[in-house]
Amino acid sequence: MTNQILCRLRALQSLVVIGAIILGACAPAAEPTAVPVAEVAAPATAVAAPAATDASETQAEIEPVLGLANASGVEVCEIYLAARNADSWGEPLALEALPDGGEDVYFPPAPGVYDGAAVDCAGELIEEQAGMDLNGLFIWVIGEQALAIPRAEEEVVADEVAAEEEAAPAPLEVGGVLASAAARGLVWDTGFRATANGFGFENYGGDFPEGNFTAADAAAFWGDTAICASGSGEGCVPKPSAQAWIDAANAAGDGGHCAGFTVAAFRLFDGELDPGSLGAASTASLERSIPVMRRLALDFQMQFLPEIYAATVNGTPLEIVQKLQKEKRPVDIGIYAPPGSSGGHSVVGYGLEDLGNNQYKILVYDNNWPGRENSIEVDGTANTWVYSLSATNPKEDSGAWYGDAQTQTLNYVPRAAYLPNGTGYGLPFAKADSVLRLARPANAGATGSTSFSLNTKNAAGANIALLLSTPDGKTV
Repeated sequence: MTNQILCRLRALQSLVVIGAIILGACAPAAEPTAVPVAEVAAPATAVAAPAATDASETQAEIEPVLGLANASGVEVCEIYLAARNADSWGEPLALEALPDGGEDVYFPPAPGVYDGAAVDCAGELIEEQAGMDLNGLFIWVIGEQALAIPRAEEEVVADEVAAEEEAAPAPLEVGGVLASAAARGLVWDTGFRATANGFGFENYGGDFPEGNFTAADAAAFWGDTAICASGSGEGCVPKPSAQAWIDAANAAGDGGHCAGFTVAAFRLFDGELDPGSLGAASTASLERSIPVMRRLALDFQMQFLPEIYAATVNGTPLEIVQKLQKEKRPVDIGIYAPPGSSGGHSVVGYGLEDLGNNQYKILVYDNNWPGRENSIEVDGTANTWVYSLSATNPKEDSGAWYGDAQTQTLNYVPRAAYLPNGTGYGLPFAKADSVLRLARPANAGATGSTSFSLNTKNAAGANIALLLSTPDGKTV
C-alpha cells in the first residue's frame, strides 16, 4: 500500500512541475498570481507558480504545496495546519475526509515551516507532523513518513520528470528529534528533551536561603507599583502584604522547588528566557548560582496563583493521555502521592510513546533526576498510572506513586498558562478573607513538615499572609 501511495505522490510531484512549466507561458512576468485556495477541489491537481530559466525567479514564484496521503489504516476526517510558533491549532483545513489510501493537496496561504495534525472520524489524534518545510512541495504520508521536495533551481524537462518517477523518494528528517520520535513510535512530541533542555543540577529545598526570590524579583514580575511601598528595582521597599506573600512563597520552597524548575525550563526552551542572562549558553550548563535560584524561586510561586489553578487540566489517566496529544508545547505535569501519603511533584511532560495494547509512556523531565529521561506509565485499559521515581525532595527516599480513574492524581497545566510577567494575573496578596488554593497539594518537605499559605486581614484591616505547619507533617 505504501509503495503505491508513494508512486502516486511522485506522479503528483510531476504534475506540479509540469504545471509550472505550462503556466509559465501564461502568467504575467512581473506579478504572478497565486491560485486561490477556494478554487481547489478535493482531490485536486496541484498547481505551482511558473518555472523560469533564472533560478532565483523560480524560487520566488513557486507556491507552497502540501501533498497529503493517508497510509494510517483509518479514515482521516480532519487535518490541522499551524505555523511552527503558533500556540493553538485553530480550525481544521477545508478538505474532504481522506479515506485510507487516498490523496489530496492543499495550498497554504503563505510559505513557511508548519506543524500538522491528523484526526480520525472519532476525534482521536492519528499523528502529528512537526517542522514541515512548506517553501515548496512537501508530501506528508500520514502514518508513514514525510517527503520534502526541494524547490526547482533550474528548468525541469519532461525527460527529467520521468526519470524522477522511477527514483525512490528519500525520507525527510526534520532534525534528529523527529527521526528519533518516529523510530520510537512517539504519538506526541514537543521537541523538548530532558538531557538537552533540563537543568544540570537537581531540585533542592531550603538549604540555600540566598537563592530566595526578593522584592526586586517580584517587582520585575508584577511591577513596582504593585509591590513597592517606595523605591524600585533592587531598591524596592515592599508593601507589608507583598513582603508577607514573598516570605510565605519562599518558605513553601523549603520542601523543594520542583514547579520552579518546570516553569523556568519552559521559558528557556521556547526562548522567553535567555540562558545567557543567567550566566550560561544553555539550560543544561547553568549552575546553581544565586541569579538562577532566584529565578527558580520566582517561577516556583506561580503555582499558587488562582489563574494557574483554574487552567489545570484534570481527568482520568487515559483522558490525560488523550488531552496531552492536543497540546503543541511541553506541559507542567502534576503527580500526587497515593492515598495515605501526602505530597505533590511537578515535572515537564514533553512526549508520549504508544507501546501498543493501550499502554503508554509519558516522557518527562524530572528535576529530582537531572540528565535523564523518565516516564510515567499509563495503562489505558485499567485507567491507571504509576511513576517509580517520585519524591518531593531528592533527599527523601524514592518510591512508586500511582493512581487511577477515581483518585485523579495526575493532571497538567498547559504552557500557555504561564505568562512572561504579572500582566494577566491578579495580585495573590490583594484579596481579603480567602485561602490560597494550590495547583498541586502542599509539598511534604525534607523534614516531613507540611505547609500552606493563608491570605486574610488583621483587626486593623491590613492584608496579612500566614504560613502554618507542624513538625509531624500535619496542617493546622
